[in-house]
Amino acid sequence: MQPVLAAMQDILLAGALGRVVMHSAGAATQMASLARLGRRLLWGLLLAQLIFLFNGAYLMAEPAWPQWLDAVWITVRHTAFGATVGLSVLLTACWLLAERIMAMGSSMAVRTAGTTGGAPTHQAAILVAAVFLLALAYCRAATGHAADQGPLSRAAGVHAIHILAAGLWTGPVWVVLLLRPGWRDLTLAQVRVQARRLSHAATIGVPVLVLTGALDAWRTLGPAEHWDSTSYVWILSGKIGLMALAIVLGLRNRWYWMPRLAAGDTRACGGFFGVLVIEACVLLGVMLLAGMLGQAMLPA
Repeated sequence: MQPVLAAMQDILLAGALGRVVMHSAGAATQMASLARLGRRLLWGLLLAQLIFLFNGAYLMAEPAWPQWLDAVWITVRHTAFGATVGLSVLLTACWLLAERIMAMGSSMAVRTAGTTGGAPTHQAAILVAAVFLLALAYCRAATGHAADQGPLSRAAGVHAIHILAAGLWTGPVWVVLLLRPGWRDLTLAQVRVQARRLSHAATIGVPVLVLTGALDAWRTLGPAEHWDSTSYVWILSGKIGLMALAIVLGLRNRWYWMPRLAAGDTRACGGFFGVLVIEACVLLGVMLLAGMLGQAMLPA
C-alpha cells in the first residue's frame, strides 16, 4: 500500500504544480474550474499524506487499535520518516489556509472596489505556491532512498529537483485534461495558448528529469554488485520505457499537431488532445512505477 500512497502524493503534487503552470494560460471560462481543481488536489494530497503516515506507523509498530494513535505520535516524534511526513501534512494544511486567505482577500477587494489597496497579486500567489512546492518536493524526496544519505544531503536535493521536474512535465498535461469546461469549448486560439504552455513546460522539465534521474540511478545502482538481486532494476527499466514512450507522444504533438494548430487547422484540436490523453495515461504509469521505486529494496 505504501508504494501506491507514495505515487498518489507525487501525482497530486504534480497536479498542484500543473495548476500553477497553467493558470495564466487558462481561458477565462476555466478560471473557476481551475481554482476548484487546485483545492481538490491539495485536499487529496493532504489525505494521501495522512494515510501514508498512519499506514507507515502501523507497519513499523503493528499496534492494536487502542494504541494506534500513540504509535503515530511516536513515529512522528522519534523517526525521520514520521517527522518528514508530518511536516508535509503541516505544509499542505498551511498551503490550503494561505489559498483560502488570498481568495478571501481577492473577494474583499472586489466588493470594496479598490478602496482597500487591492488584493494579493497573481505574482504573490505564484510566489506562495513556489515556496510550498519546493518544501513539499524536498519532504517527498526525504521519505525515499535519497534520505539514506541524510535528510539534508545532496542526494535528497537532487531527488527533490527530480520530483519537481516530473511535476512540471506531467502536471500541466493532467490539469489541461481535467479542466472544465473541456477543451471542446475552447477557441482555436485558446487551444494554441495551452499547447504552447504544455510544450514549454515539457521542454524545461524533461531534460532536467532525465539528468536528475540519471544521477539518482547512479547513486542507487553504482555501488551495487548484483543488479538483479531485487526487482528494483526491472521497475526502473519499466519506468524508463514508459518515459520514452511519453516523450515520443509529446514530440508527436510538438512536431505534427502544433504546427497544424498554428496554421489554423480546426481538426488538429482533436488530434492534439487525443495524443495528450494517451500521454497522460502513460505518464500516470510512470508515476506509479516511480512510487514503487521509492519503496522498493535497493540491489545489493
